[in-house]
Amino acid sequence: MGLPEAVDALRRQWPQVLASLEADAARRLTALRQDIEAGRPLGGPAALELARILLSLPDNHPVRRTLLTTSTRLAGGTGPPPARQGARAVQPEAEAALLGAPSYSPLQVRRAGFDPHDALLIRLAGPDGAIRLPAFQFDADGGPVPVVMEINELLDAEHDPWGVADWWLSHNTWIGASPAQALGRMDDEALLRVARNVMED
Repeated sequence: MGLPEAVDALRRQWPQVLASLEADAARRLTALRQDIEAGRPLGGPAALELARILLSLPDNHPVRRTLLTTSTRLAGGTGPPPARQGARAVQPEAEAALLGAPSYSPLQVRRAGFDPHDALLIRLAGPDGAIRLPAFQFDADGGPVPVVMEINELLDAEHDPWGVADWWLSHNTWIGASPAQALGRMDDEALLRVARNVMED
């Protein structure tokens, strides 16, 4: 959900959409037009690019509203419900997948010079009691990524680490990737808008 509905709306409103975009965004959208008009499925990078362009439309634009309104079902119909429904929404098999994702131990985070007990970091406890901090939260130098910390705070990772981890790592069909995979590829503000939309929903 989300991007397909927005694409349908876009096909009906090409002139109005192009006129509402900045020149660079309009040029990038025009480059995607042939595939969109032909109904070809957009791959991950192209879907991210299209979502980024449509999110740059004015707040009250109907195509942008369609994208955000239908994308409140953030998991795209797959996986557990959104994060704010709490860790109870994450099934045992999903917990195992989350624990199997790349992660750091508290000691590794501390050795990098950061506090592994920061309330804005997701910490998951495995069946063995070992604490794992999902690796997507950290940059190449081992420091917390600012936009991840901001979204973790927004989604209340301190009280719902499993649900928020599931949001980050679950595939999102309208952006063509999980939010964690979109880090560095999707504009931080666009990713924040997706997270804020969870709260508004």
